[in-house]
Amino acid sequence: MPTLKEITSDIEIRFINGLKGSNVNHSYRLSQIEFDVKLTWSKVVKTRLFDGTLNLIDVSQTIGCIPLECKSMIDCCGVTGVGDNVLKFTFPTLLSTVGEKSIRYAGIPNYGDSIKILNSASWKFESYRRKAYVKPYIWLQNNNTGWLFNPPTTNIKTLTMTAVFDDPTKVFEYTCCAQQTGFPSPSDITKEVIDILVKQYTDEYRRMQIPVQINNGTSII
Repeated sequence: MPTLKEITSDIEIRFINGLKGSNVNHSYRLSQIEFDVKLTWSKVVKTRLFDGTLNLIDVSQTIGCIPLECKSMIDCCGVTGVGDNVLKFTFPTLLSTVGEKSIRYAGIPNYGDSIKILNSASWKFESYRRKAYVKPYIWLQNNNTGWLFNPPTTNIKTLTMTAVFDDPTKVFEYTCCAQQTGFPSPSDITKEVIDILVKQYTDEYRRMQIPVQINNGTSII
């Protein structure tokens, strides 16, 4: 997989090369291009997922060291009847509009399959049934916060999650992922993102170069 820096560099080179003959002095900063790459990547991925031309596995990332903290759900969410404290964890925001469906795996390695996940709707729907749950399950409070119930062991400190995140670079902030640099973008997705942004920047630049015509009262507007 390419790095974000490599994608950004390709966009800048193609943009400048496409304006040969022009006095190119663009004002796009690398940080702005990187932001646009992440935003456009997210849009392209969501479109491809919805039309069935992309698999989650092709754009997923794994974080194997998400910290678990013992927290009170009463203080946080006003939830009662689930015990005094529950294991809370936060993670990079999931791909928007896809939500929990973007999670391929969430669990504790060596302790079975992926843990059952309840979103806010299913959490309320199963309010009575979940009292009888004995297996681990996760309630997703929102797209970046979860709570682990009935942990398989009492001494676990971290959770592993494989999912599609809205900003892939947030994964690199975790200590176990610090050495990762690859942007989860297959070649066809990368090409589409580059093509979209090169065209966008080129069109914007050329519009800014059109001289302003003064209306002297006789010009047709």
